[in-house]
Amino acid sequence: MDDRHLLLLGLLQFQSQHGYQINEFIENNMSCILPLKKPTAYAILNKLQEEGYIQMKEEQTENRPTKKVFSITEKGETLFLELMESSLENVDEINFSGDVAFLFLDKLPKEKVICCLDKRIEKLEKIIEEYKTITQTTPKGHKGHNGIAFAIKRRLALLKEDLCCVKSLRESFL
Repeated sequence: MDDRHLLLLGLLQFQSQHGYQINEFIENNMSCILPLKKPTAYAILNKLQEEGYIQMKEEQTENRPTKKVFSITEKGETLFLELMESSLENVDEINFSGDVAFLFLDKLPKEKVICCLDKRIEKLEKIIEEYKTITQTTPKGHKGHNGIAFAIKRRLALLKEDLCCVKSLRESFL
C-alpha cells in the first residue's frame, strides 16, 4: 500500500462518493501533491473493494446512468489509520533535479552556468506562483481539508528554499 491508497481511503473518510467525484476532487485540488490518473484511481478502488477496505453500491437517480458509490468499511478505517501513522513517521530523502549537476559546475563555462541557473530560477518562480494560486483556493465539497493547505504550503516552502539556494549559487558565479 502507498500514498495513493492513503489518499483514496482518506477522501472516503469524509463521505461516500462516486468515482467521478473522487477523481474530480483529486484533479482540482490534489494533482500538485499526488498526481493520480483516473484509470489508476479506479484500479486501486477496485483492489480496495476486493480486499474489503471499501464497499461499492450502485445508485441511480431519475433517468441518469447508474453510479458506483464507494464507502469506507471498518477494516478500511483501520488500514487508513495504519497508513497515516506509517506515512507521517516516514522520512524520505529529498532529491531535487539538478543536484548531481551541481557537483560538476566547474566543467561548464561560467556564462553557461549562469544561463542555466537563470532558467532554473525562472522555472522555480513560475512553479512557486502556481502553488501560491493553489493555496488561495479552498477545496469544494470536502470539509476539514486544511491538511491540503498544509501539504501545499510545505511544498511551497521547499521550493522557496531551493530558489534561495539557486539564487545564492548564481551570485557566486558573478
